[in-house]
Amino acid sequence: MSSSLIVSAGWGISEITSVPHDAQFGRALQLHRQGQLNDAEMVYYDILDREPNHLGATHFLGMLLSAKNEHGKALALIRKSLQASPVPPSYYNNYGIVLRETGRFHEAQVAFERAVANAPNFTDAHSNLGHSLMLQDNLQWAEHHLVKAITLNPDHPDASRHLAELRFRQGNKFASLEQFSQADEVFRAAASLRGGEPIWHFKSLGFCPTTFPDETSIGAYWQQLEQHLDQVSTRCFAVDWRTLPADGFIPSFNLAHLGRCCKDVRVKFARFYEQFFPHERPKRKSRRRYRIGFHVFAGHEGGFLRGTAGIIEKLDRKRFDVVVLCPAKAAERCRRGIRSDDMTIVPLDGSFEQVVRQVRDSDCDLIYYRKTGSDPWSYFLPFTHPAPIQCTSYGTHGTSGIPAVDYFLSSSFVEPNDAGQYYSERLLCMDALPTYQQRHRFPENVDRNEFGLPTQGSIYFCPHRTSKYHPSFDPIFRQILERDPHGCLVLLTGKDARGNDVLHDRLLRNLGLTLLKRVRFFPALSFDKYLHLLSISTMIIDSPVYAGGLTSFDAFSFGVPEVTRSGPLHVQNFASGIYRRMGLDDLPCQTIEQYVDLAVRLGTEPDYRQEVGYRIHERSHLIFEDADTVPEHERLFELMLSAE
Repeated sequence: MSSSLIVSAGWGISEITSVPHDAQFGRALQLHRQGQLNDAEMVYYDILDREPNHLGATHFLGMLLSAKNEHGKALALIRKSLQASPVPPSYYNNYGIVLRETGRFHEAQVAFERAVANAPNFTDAHSNLGHSLMLQDNLQWAEHHLVKAITLNPDHPDASRHLAELRFRQGNKFASLEQFSQADEVFRAAASLRGGEPIWHFKSLGFCPTTFPDETSIGAYWQQLEQHLDQVSTRCFAVDWRTLPADGFIPSFNLAHLGRCCKDVRVKFARFYEQFFPHERPKRKSRRRYRIGFHVFAGHEGGFLRGTAGIIEKLDRKRFDVVVLCPAKAAERCRRGIRSDDMTIVPLDGSFEQVVRQVRDSDCDLIYYRKTGSDPWSYFLPFTHPAPIQCTSYGTHGTSGIPAVDYFLSSSFVEPNDAGQYYSERLLCMDALPTYQQRHRFPENVDRNEFGLPTQGSIYFCPHRTSKYHPSFDPIFRQILERDPHGCLVLLTGKDARGNDVLHDRLLRNLGLTLLKRVRFFPALSFDKYLHLLSISTMIIDSPVYAGGLTSFDAFSFGVPEVTRSGPLHVQNFASGIYRRMGLDDLPCQTIEQYVDLAVRLGTEPDYRQEVGYRIHERSHLIFEDADTVPEHERLFELMLSAE
């Protein structure tokens, strides 16, 4: 909290005329205003030595100490000044500012309310009260007070900025409910306000519905997205790269689930942003060992540890120095989850600019991002060129489109020969899978009653998030249920109410009520519950446009078959690649007809189902704790760095 904020944000000359004033106090205030805090502090203390109950010196010494982050002493002094009678309304306003800066938002609200009650036209107090209410997500009353402040003073900079931020938050709320037209309207209104950001005009480019009613609507959405991206590329306005994780728009996570190659769209996003980052690629230092940074973003520690911990543990320390770059809150979890004493953990904390500096200061030769673009921080960090070489892999769901990401690490078992055309990065394929997985233990004492499922008939389990239920899945569901009259289809649908409603209505239209009665919808499950359900399923079935990844390893841990169809894109082909790694090349399907035939045969022919399960169990040692995965990573790391 700066001294200029403290002195200017709320005490106002006209509001302290009742405070005892003398030349020495006036000098202290002048020094305080000028930012000469140490000199002002000495004068305040001199005044209080002479007059311990001097109201102004007591109050503004508290404000000064707050500016120096001595909040305990500051609050004690300010509270003492509030015991006087009468108390200027500005003192309650200042008290609220300090409380707000220390994260005590409700107490700050009460202080601002007291200031407004004592001075109904106190513009600063209305602005600050609106801001505190906004921080507590009380947007309706926050708007009331911010509008009041702007009515009193149309040029009030803080009130205008806070109102723009409030509109921005309202837009995010609409977007979270997938009310995208309302969100777009509010974002544009926020961008037009004083204090708004021009880039907010285009925030809706990052929106993609979780579920579409039909394939025609997907085509219309995609065409509109490309048109709008072309339009925004012609606009010129200033953007501060440091605020992009909050202000910017990124390719939606849902794009990879629409059955289309995302390369061109993602490249257009990245071209727009590339111009705003001033960072130069650092030069690699000459040293005995390559320094490899493994980066994990907040909220993704579980998947990172599951697929990468074994690689980190087993990398040859004679050739590689290992750094784990992780959120500060996850540092201990990463330390426990990676069984190695010979690695450096760099906890990342603070603003985006601070995190960028921390990653750059880690001095890595290469940074490996398991997942890039799942959230704004993970999308924008590679643009800052924190290392000489950057690569990503299977968790990114296909190409990142980001020019600063040099390589995409995949597998020859997953990628067809012409797959390089689908990547903006240089595609490197290893002769193993790009993940190191442990086998799950089979759960005990689990049966169908735990989930209220029929005791007879096959369970066709689709363990995907709602966004992966592409409209082309519906005729597959219909054919399976028609050909297996005793089968039960189980779908995981998560917590997205609107997407679930669209999916349910679409299935009712495309399957009919009779077949829909044999479809069970499950909300998000705990991981243990999910494994229980998986272990009692007859098979899992993949979306025709998006194959299983971790779910495939989960299923194969228990010998549960997976019905999947190969495709040209990485996201369509991963499960097929796992089958190929096990030498089960006959199980990935090439057509929808083969897909339905295999699913129904597994569901209606128990002997065949048992045979396939046995083959998976017999060959699954090739995909768990794969002895080739680590040396293949080492080979590709050295290849990337030697080419630099």
